[in-house]
Amino acid sequence: MTVKGPGLQRMVLVDLPGIISTQTVDMAPDTRDQIKHMTEHYMSNPNAIILCIQDGSVDAERSNVTDLVSQCDPLGKRTIFVLTKVDLAEDLADPNRIRKILSGKLFPMKALGYFAVVTGRGRKDDTIDTIREYEEKFFKNSKLFQSGVTMSHQVTTRNLSLAVADRFWKMVRETIEQQADAFKATRFNLETEWKNNFPRLRESGRDELFEKAKGEVLDEVVNLSQVSAKKWEELMNSKLWEKLSSYVFENVYLPAAQSGSQNSFNTMVDIKLRQWAEQALPAKSVEAGWEALQKEFQHLMEVARRTPDHDDLYDNLKSAVIDEAIRRHSWEDKAIDMLRVIQLNTLEDRSVHDKQEWDQAVRFFEASVKDKLQATETTI
Repeated sequence: MTVKGPGLQRMVLVDLPGIISTQTVDMAPDTRDQIKHMTEHYMSNPNAIILCIQDGSVDAERSNVTDLVSQCDPLGKRTIFVLTKVDLAEDLADPNRIRKILSGKLFPMKALGYFAVVTGRGRKDDTIDTIREYEEKFFKNSKLFQSGVTMSHQVTTRNLSLAVADRFWKMVRETIEQQADAFKATRFNLETEWKNNFPRLRESGRDELFEKAKGEVLDEVVNLSQVSAKKWEELMNSKLWEKLSSYVFENVYLPAAQSGSQNSFNTMVDIKLRQWAEQALPAKSVEAGWEALQKEFQHLMEVARRTPDHDDLYDNLKSAVIDEAIRRHSWEDKAIDMLRVIQLNTLEDRSVHDKQEWDQAVRFFEASVKDKLQATETTI
């Protein structure tokens, strides 16, 4: 059962199975151990409030749960002991034993409080009002609770709920206070570190520091616009061929070269390149452009860090800005479609207008084939 509401801390009630001492023949062999381990798991949580329930109608010595509670909460700082069916216990047991139980003197277990409850007469047709009336009547007329047991032990189910809630909020407050102390210590350590490491800036205001950091980050971004077109072309060519070379050789060049004739080779290359340009090449090209931009941006930041007058005060901030910029960056949605048109038109163009371009293309492909051959021989 989970309790939720505006301004309320999260509180969950877990109803665990009772600890058993005897295992019957129709139980699984590990039932007893599983129940014990599960109960220990929940009760060992330092934020858990333990409601230790003892049946008042049976002998206290038959209880197994009190020893387990003592192990999980030896000081009793989060344990509340509840003795049920006190109306039956009054008839069957020695009143002095009941008083010892409710005074915390019978069990070695410690607890925040010891409470007695009565939950009606056990009739199926009893209403909530009937049960409450029976509770109140019993505590009012019981000889046991009129002779020596304090009123704090004469607890109805509602009052027990209030006791649990009160302990819950005390634990919440203690946890918050501990966290607040930890935050104060962390802040003090950070302030000390700041004063020791950055004495020249410790008097600067927050707005001044923000403007200085923003200016330095924007200076690095502006450096991207100063990269020459030739440098971008070299970066793009390198990144493109790095991403595309495997496909060109394995899926276009080598299958076409196995055809045996020049006409078949040219036809197969044309078909495969066109299929590739229609399906995957534009997206791969955009991806290569994105990676080239990212690589150059990070390179510029590294160069800036190596300058003699570099101040490392904002390095972490700049790294965070780079990561966020890369995460948010995306190309225009139409970029892939535009590239697809350009690439398909380029494949339709059968003429090379310049001998220098032709020679350059031949040298590039020759070098690429040699590199591929050397890589293959190395692998073999």
